[in-house]
Amino acid sequence: MKRRNPIDWPALLMVLPFVLILITLVVVPVAIAIGNSFTNMKFIGMPAEFAGFRQYRRVLTDPLFWNSLGRSGQWILGNALLQTIVAFLFALLLSRRAKNLGLQLAVLLPWIIPTVAVAVIGTWLTNSSYGLLPYVTNLLGIANESWNAFGSADRAMGSLIILNSWHWFPFFFVVILGALTTVPDELYEAAAIDGANAWHKFSRITLPLISRILGIVGLVGTLWSFNIYDTIFLVTQGGPANATFTAPMYVYETAFNAFNMAKSSAASVILMVFMMLFAVFFYNVAVRKAYHAR
Repeated sequence: MKRRNPIDWPALLMVLPFVLILITLVVVPVAIAIGNSFTNMKFIGMPAEFAGFRQYRRVLTDPLFWNSLGRSGQWILGNALLQTIVAFLFALLLSRRAKNLGLQLAVLLPWIIPTVAVAVIGTWLTNSSYGLLPYVTNLLGIANESWNAFGSADRAMGSLIILNSWHWFPFFFVVILGALTTVPDELYEAAAIDGANAWHKFSRITLPLISRILGIVGLVGTLWSFNIYDTIFLVTQGGPANATFTAPMYVYETAFNAFNMAKSSAASVILMVFMMLFAVFFYNVAVRKAYHAR
């Protein structure tokens, strides 16, 4: 008799390389970080002794950690809202213009620019000494100080959010545009016959049918934005006056500037737990409810 659940060996062999890569690049580093968090390690590769939960207590009682976590909350909220809104607007504008690939490619251009180039562009455009925007506003009679985007503690976080959202919103644009193309045109035609206006079509047809995709985009965007380090480091390095010093900056600075690998590992584990709990909560509240609502 044939077995009911035979093993598909060819499929397993094809998946095996990706599983090994995932274990090597994700599982093993996480396990090492968890192990280091229970030691007193200062440098990578140096001998260390077991220290129990001492590093976790040090992190949880460090005001700088909680301040950086609060700034990460501002960073996440600003990026999630701005990227989603801008991507949604462009997707709605271009969803009915499928043949105009030139406009779609133009929207995707910021996505292919390297992060280093984005940082250079942002600082060059807004620099109060030689930037393009201060020069133009000076010609118009507007003071240059208003463009001190990354040198002011009051404006640095908002300016970074705008710069980062401009860089990454095309990714969300692609996802949302793909979701919009799955909505049948017959539904819009039937709604038009019933006298529905544009707002009714959007709120009663478009939004409910793509709400699950929007939830997934929001979840991915939140986790993605939280872990962004390079843009902040290249533009402000956490300044001025720690105005952009987020949680990933705290982990990096603790490990490589304060030379406390164990404390940095403990902070990483704590942040990982926070993000896992947030992902579970967000999925149950936004994604799963949107799926059942359909």
